[in-house]
Amino acid sequence: MSNRNSNEQLIFINVLKSISCICVLIGHVIKGIIKAGIDVSPILYHISVYVYLFHVPCFFFASGYLYANKQLGDINQYAHFIIRKLIILGVPYFSCSIFYLFFSSFLSSEMNTTYASNAVMTLWYEPVAQYWYLYALLEFFIVFPLVEIVFGRLNKVWIVLALALLAMFVDTDIVCLRYIVQYAVFFELGAYFNRNDVLNKININGRQLLIYCCVGSVTVYFCYSIFRENVLLEQSQILKCTAMILLVLATLGISVAIAEEKNYVRTFLNWLCKYSLYVYLLHTWFSGTCRIILRKIGITDCWLQSIFGIVIGLAGSILAAMIIRRFSILRFWIEPMTVIKHLSSKADKNRSAC
Repeated sequence: MSNRNSNEQLIFINVLKSISCICVLIGHVIKGIIKAGIDVSPILYHISVYVYLFHVPCFFFASGYLYANKQLGDINQYAHFIIRKLIILGVPYFSCSIFYLFFSSFLSSEMNTTYASNAVMTLWYEPVAQYWYLYALLEFFIVFPLVEIVFGRLNKVWIVLALALLAMFVDTDIVCLRYIVQYAVFFELGAYFNRNDVLNKININGRQLLIYCCVGSVTVYFCYSIFRENVLLEQSQILKCTAMILLVLATLGISVAIAEEKNYVRTFLNWLCKYSLYVYLLHTWFSGTCRIILRKIGITDCWLQSIFGIVIGLAGSILAAMIIRRFSILRFWIEPMTVIKHLSSKADKNRSAC
């Protein structure tokens, strides 16, 4: 990856987030079809298993990469940082989760969801649906800066290896620890790549890198799908974690390669990143509704269900984002800090005018 200014370098993060977002959508659409009792082809099944191995870990990698730019030197900066993250992540987490629980309680038979009546009261320690990612990310932003303040910035490769071993050998159902154990390696891996300028040390042509990573990604999954049927239960977590790390690195390489040249794919993925949060939070409503409507009119072909679900999930979320962003009262529940900054800036201008 050739040297360039920071704004251009971060295009690959936008591409990575967009690819991950599309993979989340694909995975949820296929999983929803399976849970609805519709038979899916082996190809769709393997696509679902494949994307589930790396889509969310890639998000954690991107978050860790961007987090590495922060400079939190003392406890006061840490407190300010956490307050911001509580607003940025906490508001959409609770608002979207409550909205999801409220409507899924009326459509549980159609949406393949069953939650206890007191689920709203347990959101602070038991996330629902895909909104667990916001919960987990907030955990990371609370834990990692505090550890770094106490022990110094964690930019050593052995930290990444230690977290990888933790994910491979430790299994816990405790929610407050589950996500840190499973995904901390990807967050720290992103921070390590940024702080050690790893990507600028890659001297492979963009197209060659794309080919190598695409072939490598398919090869990793092919090996994983073969070996997972023949490993012992205690070895399965090691195999899965190894495959996840390799697939994240392959997807990262694909993102870097795409970001290397100006083309329609890069332009589209860079543009899509502006809506990635909305797609992640809202896509299940549109894809789920599409699946229900198609079943009502007798369309149960798995490929048609998948194609329509993916297209409607993506387009619906982007359209919803465009509408929501026009109204501050709606936008606040997904992008609270953006609205707060806008209102604060507006108030400052009014005071200056007076």
